[in-house]
Amino acid sequence: GSGGQGGTGGAATLSTGQGGPGGSGTAAIAIGGAGGATYVGGLTGQTISDIINSSSTAGTITVTGASGGTGGAGGTGGDPGTSARNGAGGNGASGGAMGAVFVGGIAGYALTTAGIRLDTDYSLDNIIVTGGQGGTGGAGTSGTNGAAGGIGGIGGAGAAASPIYAGGIVGYLVSLGGNITYSYATGSLTVNSAVGTSKGGAGGAAGNGGNGAASMTGGAAGTGGAGGAGQIAYAGGLAGATF
Repeated sequence: GSGGQGGTGGAATLSTGQGGPGGSGTAAIAIGGAGGATYVGGLTGQTISDIINSSSTAGTITVTGASGGTGGAGGTGGDPGTSARNGAGGNGASGGAMGAVFVGGIAGYALTTAGIRLDTDYSLDNIIVTGGQGGTGGAGTSGTNGAAGGIGGIGGAGAAASPIYAGGIVGYLVSLGGNITYSYATGSLTVNSAVGTSKGGAGGAAGNGGNGAASMTGGAAGTGGAGGAGQIAYAGGLAGATF
């Protein structure tokens, strides 16, 4: 979900009093919500048990990862006294992180300890994975107009993306003495993401500076938020990643 917007700054009561700054969307509750992790397999999303003499021939497994929510926008600056500056616009909050994606023709995520096996299994499924996106940073709110314009808020930072793990048999294998034996996959594996990475969120737009009255200075525009970092997609014929 998206973060909440910052509150409005208080109005000044004296003629020379400056309006209060708008509430920033930087509190933890204003940050965009994180997308949940996605586990998908032809037989099971996650497993810590044997999968033996099993197969998945359903046809096509199509998965789209969960995206992070948008950060909350900054609040509006408060009104000033008759000859003072308006309140600055609030800063936007950071976007929420996207969820990691685990996809496999048999299992999305597998933990194999001693004696636990993926044995004599096969998948004919075609796998199509599209990663989610890091949440967009909240917009900085424009400074309000007045005797001297308020300063625009800073845009929130975009959230970093999370990785994608996709494999013909298992997306992510944690092997603690177990193994994959006598197994194969013949379907296609397609990972749709930006240049091999999950997309980071866009930085929030900066707020505009407010207009000043005659012979008064306008407010400075806020700085745009940083874009979120992308992440690597791991894909393999049997396993996307093993540890």
